[in-house]
Amino acid sequence: MDEKRAKKILIVEDDPDVHEMLRGFMRICGFESEGVRTGSEALNFIYDKNKKYDLYIIDYALSDINGFEIYKELRTVESSAPVIFYTSFQRLVSARTNGVDDPNVYIFPKTSSPEKLTALVKNLLDKG
Repeated sequence: MDEKRAKKILIVEDDPDVHEMLRGFMRICGFESEGVRTGSEALNFIYDKNKKYDLYIIDYALSDINGFEIYKELRTVESSAPVIFYTSFQRLVSARTNGVDDPNVYIFPKTSSPEKLTALVKNLLDKG
């Protein structure tokens, strides 16, 4: 019997409450997740060749590096995994990503329900 491995998600979120909420929802949905709270930590995980993720959820406004910079670095080592910008700055992120020719970039407002986010995650991971 061929067992499928759990899909892995890297969550980059500096707010501890939001971070734990996201990880909890992903766990309930059967996804494996790792989380970091700074952009620097995210870059360390991205560059670690022993770590591979099927999807990335990235807060845009981190204290040290913004999410778009993390995304640009990510695309130098991982070209196709979906990236969800989870943000309160929807217009800013939309303007910043306008013109980015990447069908695997999604902007998700923090004001939306976590259930809608998990539905998006499930949809994206079912595609891959």
